[in-house]
Amino acid sequence: MQLKSIFTSNSNYHEQLSWRLTALRGRYVMLSAIGLILSLSLYACGESKVSQCNKIVTVVSKFKDASLPTDLAGLNTVATNIDQSRIAIQAIAIQDQNIKGIQDLLVAVYDEASQAIKAQAKALEAKDKASLDKAKQDLQAVAVKESELVDRFNGLCAN
Repeated sequence: MQLKSIFTSNSNYHEQLSWRLTALRGRYVMLSAIGLILSLSLYACGESKVSQCNKIVTVVSKFKDASLPTDLAGLNTVATNIDQSRIAIQAIAIQDQNIKGIQDLLVAVYDEASQAIKAQAKALEAKDKASLDKAKQDLQAVAVKESELVDRFNGLCAN
């Protein structure tokens, strides 16, 4: 029998262990890189909160500066424009549940505004002063709701 050196066999053992650890480390780095790429890909698939907010802002800003006319044809045109805006806002795909909630409320407010303006036009056509006053009050109440909703929306989208 021959006596073998402990250091020689340990040296071999350390080389093999070192090689295995290097291979495992390489695999770990590769898996980490793949995980990072997948995470970034999934993150990029969803729209950012800012992007979702901007979609709503773009639609709302088209109709925001419209002044309320006093003639019948003008009122009907404004009501139609508000209806189109409501439909456009409703069609926006929103994933963020908080923004989606405000979107739904905004659609409801625009519907109320359109109905109030149509009622105002109808009262103007019928020369019904009481109905005209009520329609104007309804529109003022809707304007207050819309203002509060815009403030909530801006606060949500600013964060």
